[in-house]
Amino acid sequence: MPRCDERRIEARIALSGHKSQKIFRLAWHAEMRAVPCTVFETVGNEDFALHLAESYLRINQNQKALEVLDHLAADQVEPQSQFGLGIVLEQSGLPQRAIPYFELVHQRYPDAYDIAFDLVLTCVEAKEFKEAVEIGNDLIRRGHETSELDNILAEAYAGNNQIQQAVDAFRRAIALDPTDEENYLDFVALCMNQRSLQAGMTVVEVGLKAHPASDRLIFMRGRSMRWRSTRSTPIGSGARKT
Repeated sequence: MPRCDERRIEARIALSGHKSQKIFRLAWHAEMRAVPCTVFETVGNEDFALHLAESYLRINQNQKALEVLDHLAADQVEPQSQFGLGIVLEQSGLPQRAIPYFELVHQRYPDAYDIAFDLVLTCVEAKEFKEAVEIGNDLIRRGHETSELDNILAEAYAGNNQIQQAVDAFRRAIALDPTDEENYLDFVALCMNQRSLQAGMTVVEVGLKAHPASDRLIFMRGRSMRWRSTRSTPIGSGARKT
């Protein structure tokens, strides 16, 4: 479909009495530039506002999107739209603004894994580490522990300066899915950040047993060996085993 002319779309919206969603969706699918906020301000339609905000976010006009969303309270938005909008905000580099939308959906569906995981991930990106830890552990208590959850939970623990808990979370992640190379790499990164080089080398060697052809793990082993002469300190019990 060819790109729609912005002024023609605005005119057609005006002629429709600001009530036609079909016209706006036509513009949306044609990837037109977003309609100015002034149009929305005269519309007062929540569904229109959500599409408008998403349109702005997708063309990297984040400030204009936030201006639109400021007209709406997060709890005025339907759960499906809350979740979708949270994803778009997070993908647009606005995790702090995404959190309230994910939280509302999570409160309504506390056992839904995808919703809770996205909330944990977004909290970590927003550096809300304590909240990420609480939500992640609640999800585990509900029987939804996965390797990817333990991985992001480890990052939350590390951000909250709970290093031993981060080590334990990485160990659980590896135990749940030894085939996921990212678990070893992220665990090594934690060790290096804590200057626990011996622990890092141990994790690399364990990872290479599962992924002997991993270029990234081989690189990390060489990097660790170059740093061996640097003074290192233990990281919890990570220097003894993984």
